[in-house]
Amino acid sequence: MPAPKSKPARMVVVTWVDAAMSLVPHWQEGDRPAVPKGRSHLRCVTVGWLTHLGDDWCQLVATRTEGGHAHVTEIPRGMIESIEYLAVSGRLEA
Repeated sequence: MPAPKSKPARMVVVTWVDAAMSLVPHWQEGDRPAVPKGRSHLRCVTVGWLTHLGDDWCQLVATRTEGGHAHVTEIPRGMIESIEYLAVSGRLEA
């Protein structure tokens, strides 16, 4: 039996802000927030096929095959600044 075909997905560019974690151990006093050290909260741009767009998160994949995908990026919706749908030329679907 042949593998099921992948459902169509649109190519997108997602601009989003990444979370940060301090890798330098340090103590802080009371309930005051720690000031981010170094480069944090980076603005990221990810390009891929949009395979899920829900209220809580979206999923992009970089590699698709007939019946599957790989190289998955899942981004919480609260971190997303914009989603731009790409106009593509040429054959993308298997």
